[in-house]
Amino acid sequence: MKLHSRQNFTLNGTVDENQTRIFFKQPITIKPNSHLEVYWVSIEYEPTADYLTEGVDVLCDLPIKTFVNYVDSTPANVAGVELPVIISIPPTTQAQLNADDPTTLPDIAVITREPFTPIIHQLDNNEQQINSITFTFHDRFNDRRPVDEVDLFQISFAIIENPLE
Repeated sequence: MKLHSRQNFTLNGTVDENQTRIFFKQPITIKPNSHLEVYWVSIEYEPTADYLTEGVDVLCDLPIKTFVNYVDSTPANVAGVELPVIISIPPTTQAQLNADDPTTLPDIAVITREPFTPIIHQLDNNEQQINSITFTFHDRFNDRRPVDEVDLFQISFAIIENPLE
């Protein structure tokens, strides 16, 4: 039985102009063909009208290959687009309670997504060292629309070295 290296991360950052870049004190080595397991994500943002019906895609600059097809913004028969989506935060299940009156909106809203099982991504890479990770935020239904309302961001994930060997 071969033991596999596991690097656990819980990162948080302040979001400025749709992105946050988190620097490490020392370089992180990512072995070839590692897996990325995402455990949970949380965002704090300034809600706008219809905020309960909106979802957020969290993208990162790790070598993730995820294909998405935004049915609302493109015809349904168009091929998917490759984006490095680390995790999606769907609209809240309380969307029917949404308030259209901007005077009744809370000052701050927090959405946390913790999937029942971790989201697993196969990293398609050669061995590399990174000093930082950049996360960006986009509308879940239109990848061309950045989400600028996010103020704070937290994520928990692990990089597992060659888990299939």
